[in-house]
Amino acid sequence: FEKNLILKSPEFLEASRYLDETLELGIKPGTERIEALLKELRYPHTKFETILVTGTNGKTSTSRIVNCILSGHGYKTGLYTSPHLHSYCERYAIDGKNISEKELVSSLEKMKPAIDKVNNKLGDPLSNFEILTALGFYYFAKKKVDCAVLEVGMGARFDATCLTHPKVSVITNVELDHTDYLGSSIAKIATEKSFVIKEGTNVITGDLRHDAKEVIKKRSDEMMGKVAALGKDFELYSTRSLPCHHQSLVIDGAYGKYEDVEISTAGKYQAINACLALAAAELFLKKRLDIDSFRVPLKKLKFKGRLEIARENPTIIIDGAHNPAGARNLAKALKHEFDYNKLILILAIFKDKDYNGIIEELAPLANEVIFSENSSQRCIKANELRYAHNNCRTITSLAEAIKEAKKIARRDDLI
Repeated sequence: FEKNLILKSPEFLEASRYLDETLELGIKPGTERIEALLKELRYPHTKFETILVTGTNGKTSTSRIVNCILSGHGYKTGLYTSPHLHSYCERYAIDGKNISEKELVSSLEKMKPAIDKVNNKLGDPLSNFEILTALGFYYFAKKKVDCAVLEVGMGARFDATCLTHPKVSVITNVELDHTDYLGSSIAKIATEKSFVIKEGTNVITGDLRHDAKEVIKKRSDEMMGKVAALGKDFELYSTRSLPCHHQSLVIDGAYGKYEDVEISTAGKYQAINACLALAAAELFLKKRLDIDSFRVPLKKLKFKGRLEIARENPTIIIDGAHNPAGARNLAKALKHEFDYNKLILILAIFKDKDYNGIIEELAPLANEVIFSENSSQRCIKANELRYAHNNCRTITSLAEAIKEAKKIARRDDLI
């Protein structure tokens, strides 16, 4: 809601334009291009240990918590997540500190000859995600990290992050999303995500449906790995609400019990993400965690765009739920963990998402629904959504939609 007043250097703006132009290539499954680029860069992805995090929802939050825990234990830990909110720099961090604009520009400039060579040789240009992933590998190798937590972009089988050989992988959940690429059933999507399991990889799994569990178990057995499942090998024992919508968790881990684990966000699903992250760190370190080493950093960790409270009186929450399962979790959190009189819902949704499913989960909670549009070319036109819900109106400009919602909201309402 506040304009980003941080001045960006001309060099960084040019680098951002270069990367933005590759967005037009869209999603490009396959690993031939990224393999060729990593070869030209002398295999930077092999210089450090990795944890891969995949799943339909919860990947970024889980990845950031794993990073926080490992950094607290003295490991120089890289973090690669996607997408970003304001700047490409948000995608890369080491021990909680984002890459600088200068370092991103420098890394990209050194990579450009290799990018051009691969593009010319294959005649099939590298995608935006492939370049960004390779940049992460290059940056982490240059900085000599001990390990890196990598958020998978989509699926796993043909994802650029999966050129690494993870020591531990995490599968947060498996729901219907990206069905054009991953398949139209839970089992098919689970099959694609199961490729985060390489030979000898131990895998942490969240609350999976039966058919997904079978797929993951089969892949793990084939790769001679070990599955540690939520509710069986570790569990979220209890949650307690704290002021400012923080939570205090008690977690029964794979190596011990941890009490008073505080996270700075509401939502039962975020508590589960923390539980998965803690178990992943345990399996990576192969020991009980020293909770005092990460208790304070975890408490301070912010979750931008995930049940983020932007302001109060009235309360304004920003959340990036982009599929029915994510919208369902958001609806539960709004219903059970926030007090308000009326709910004003502003929705801007990508046209390649299940917008009807998202609306069905969230709209029944709202006293008023405003359909709007964000700045992405992928966003569906607000007027196309007006027939999806009876009590609604459309305001194309997202800024104007927020302005209108604030105008009609009272202090005890929620937007």
